[in-house]
Amino acid sequence: MLGDVQNPERIRQAAHTMREIMADLENSWSERHKDLTKRLISLISKLAPHRNAATKFSNLEQVAENELNHTRVYISASEVFLNDYSNEQSVLNGRVEVMLSKIDAAFATNSTGWRSGLVEEWRIIKNQLVRIAHGSSISDLEFIELKDHWVRFLVTRMRPETTVNQNDIMALIDEAETTHAND
Repeated sequence: MLGDVQNPERIRQAAHTMREIMADLENSWSERHKDLTKRLISLISKLAPHRNAATKFSNLEQVAENELNHTRVYISASEVFLNDYSNEQSVLNGRVEVMLSKIDAAFATNSTGWRSGLVEEWRIIKNQLVRIAHGSSISDLEFIELKDHWVRFLVTRMRPETTVNQNDIMALIDEAETTHAND
């Protein structure tokens, strides 16, 4: 995608893909996200049949009782949706912390300030990608630098736990070395 220099949207598309990967990483360990998503899907399915009726009238005197009931359901479900969404920023930060603690064995054992710095760095990268995906201009070189920063951030974080038994890993290394030695 990024290598297709004939595609004028390649950088935006790459930024969008990278941001989606970040969101998937954040959400993959978040039970709260899964519960919220199920709840919002349920609310949206309740909203759909009531939306048209809720937008048809200019005052309550013009509304038949059936349309008024549709409107009440729509407004009620909309309020629940907005209340859930208003807490989303703290939920987003929590998801990043959970994700980082899952991919980086050292994350939980470091200082609060260090952890906050990593969460902030993740947010900055993601916000830059969102802006690019939505049309902010950036040179090819600047985008490559951002992509490289993102990759370095992930690779640096993705460390194996040194406290777990790594016999399977050692067996794979031995097998690969034996196979390679016979070539």
